[in-house]
Amino acid sequence: MNIYEQFEYSMRNIYEMSDKTLEVYMINLKEFNKYMFEDKVATLDDIKSLTSDDIMMKWLKVKEKEGLSAASLNQRIAALSRFYTYYIGLQKLTINVPKTLKNFKSKVKVEKDILTLEESQRLLDKARSIASENCNYRNVRNELIISLFLGCGLRIEELSELRVCNFDLDRRELNLSLTKFGKPRTVSIPKPVINSFNEYMKLRNEKYSDLDKELKDVIFISRKRNKLSTDQIRRVVYQLIKEAGVTKVTPHALRHGFGTMMLATGKLTLEELSLEMGHGNINTTLRWYIHQVKSRNYGDINPVFSKGE
Repeated sequence: MNIYEQFEYSMRNIYEMSDKTLEVYMINLKEFNKYMFEDKVATLDDIKSLTSDDIMMKWLKVKEKEGLSAASLNQRIAALSRFYTYYIGLQKLTINVPKTLKNFKSKVKVEKDILTLEESQRLLDKARSIASENCNYRNVRNELIISLFLGCGLRIEELSELRVCNFDLDRRELNLSLTKFGKPRTVSIPKPVINSFNEYMKLRNEKYSDLDKELKDVIFISRKRNKLSTDQIRRVVYQLIKEAGVTKVTPHALRHGFGTMMLATGKLTLEELSLEMGHGNINTTLRWYIHQVKSRNYGDINPVFSKGE
């Protein structure tokens, strides 16, 4: 087993990284090996000999000239950094060289895809209305999908991988294990989402009463009795967005809408929001959500001058 195969095995079987994330990581690592070592499969001694300049000049800068976006280049750095972190944990590497690389910045200003509070409410109302008017399995399932996006800020891969055992209804918590960075996190569940979940599970258990043990724990089941795929979930979201008359956005916009709305309440710190959303680094939270904090006059709350008022 070479160093990449060992990494893949551990990420899948020990750290339970999602299949989609691991697939992307392995594609990036294969490309890294090709650019750095050509046809040879690298050893850890080969990896130890690399400098940050080597990685930049022989791989990332070359890909940049080929027209890759900043996001794609940063994705490659993240995959390589996780690879280094794994072997540092095994005490076979000592320095995470990719961590010393500065992220690439997009030359084109991109506005973040975020639903407004009004759009989020309209989308949820439409999903609920359809489920109420025709309370069948499909409509109730779709309402729960929208509720989990807007109520818990899940990534689409996390939603697809949900299991019954992830739900702690007594504590109103969702315990996620298959996450983007392989780091488990706990998310709070609003009470209305709990109600939607209970209604859906009743219908699901009636419709699929003969599922095998493995599929019985899967939350969202397709007509072909498989786990509902991310593509199928996207189609659900796009259809409801269209019916709600909301400007077309990606399902990920619902997650960012959740982040914006939660921060706007003023009841969460950036650190708390970062944990709730499962960001690998609080800088991600700062980059996407700090602009949502509205400026206000803090003079009146200064404790030195407000005493006795």
